[in-house]
Amino acid sequence: RGIARVAGKRVIRVECDGGVMQASALQRVLNATSPGDVVCLGKGTYEGSLTIPRGIEIVGVDKRENVLIVSDETPAMMTSTAMNASRSVASVVTNVTLLRRGSAKRSSSSGYGHQACVYVSDGSRLRLDSCDIVSAGEGVVATAQDSAVHVHACNIHSVLSSFLSTSRRGSSLTACRITAAKSSVEDAHEEEVIDEIESLPSSLGYDRLFAAVTALSGPVEICNNRIVNGFAHGVVLFDCAHGNIHDNLIANNVGAGISVGVSSTANISNTIVANNSSVGIAMCGRGTIRHSEVRGNAFNGIDIAQRYTNRDYLTARFDAGIDEDLDLEEEFSAFLMDLDSDDFENEKSSEEIDVLVEGCHVSKNANDGVCVSGGANVDVIHCEINGNLCNIAIDRGNVRWSRVLVEGESMHADAPNVRVAESHSTLIPMPTSIEGPQFVDATVMPKLRRFIPTSPLTVVL
Repeated sequence: RGIARVAGKRVIRVECDGGVMQASALQRVLNATSPGDVVCLGKGTYEGSLTIPRGIEIVGVDKRENVLIVSDETPAMMTSTAMNASRSVASVVTNVTLLRRGSAKRSSSSGYGHQACVYVSDGSRLRLDSCDIVSAGEGVVATAQDSAVHVHACNIHSVLSSFLSTSRRGSSLTACRITAAKSSVEDAHEEEVIDEIESLPSSLGYDRLFAAVTALSGPVEICNNRIVNGFAHGVVLFDCAHGNIHDNLIANNVGAGISVGVSSTANISNTIVANNSSVGIAMCGRGTIRHSEVRGNAFNGIDIAQRYTNRDYLTARFDAGIDEDLDLEEEFSAFLMDLDSDDFENEKSSEEIDVLVEGCHVSKNANDGVCVSGGANVDVIHCEINGNLCNIAIDRGNVRWSRVLVEGESMHADAPNVRVAESHSTLIPMPTSIEGPQFVDATVMPKLRRFIPTSPLTVVL
């Protein structure tokens, strides 16, 4: 071990000489640090779980695949619980590989304990930069409301959720690659580690993860990521989460691409949501979807509804057989589980939703391009919607009326432009000469016959 001072910081170098060091020995070094210290880890494997003190930095000084922190049934790394005076001091981990080789079958949110490879404790802040995180359980978890985690330029491969945050202080996931641990990878080092996970009995028989990226409450930034090849949903926001989701690729997931719960909000922009095995974007909360491409999904491209029901988006796809006679409550998904339902009746903000879909390209989805139901108020502005089974659908809701404004050259004639259910939905065609959006209160209008315009025009549904 060597100690030096660089630019006013104390730098502690730990050498493993390419061999194996027990984490208990490294932990003694960490316990002797002070906020602002930098601990440099040399090439080798550090075997066991580490607790990182507040305000220090851990840096791998070799290639990150050569600096491994490995644990079995516990997190490879945890932050120490911070007191009030130290909550603003963040710890930083850079250029290492973190590996958890075993885990229980349930996620951290199920009450079965921490299944994370990296766990952020209450009152602490952590930044992970340029790391590989491989886990038989979850990747990075910050379930304490007063914790915060910021993950940048990391590769995360996990059997359960790769990123799980319930922080009300705000977390972020930027410039990362998120894949399921059992999916194929090109990098030889990652493939070797994943093969090691698959050979462990404790990694078999998992319940399917709920989502690759999950925010249960508080603000979260999800930017410039590749979230692909997951065993369930790509991104899920619920329980009063507020997400800013932009410049991502979310593709080839078994469930929905993005799901937003009734008490949550999301601003989605410049994101590609493609080839997911269910709906592309499920919006049960409020928000905007701007300048995004939603294509090739196995159910609806964009599904906007006021309330959730017992339909499971893991199995919701066009060929699954949909009962058109059932109300919205029987048709919509179970992806929101019960976490939003407890406060739904008391949430004034959940009485109706408002969603703006602007400048999007929605194409070649197996069912509807944009489907609206259950009392949602939706504006569809200057979108390219084509190649879907039906481009815009207003489906049967509960006791509320849906209202949709379509403005601009949004639809093409290669599919039925509009489908309107006979109950609780109304389409009012507006003359194209009228300037600006025109709204009609459908709750006081008589039910009209189904109307499908023969050419693009501005309409209110």
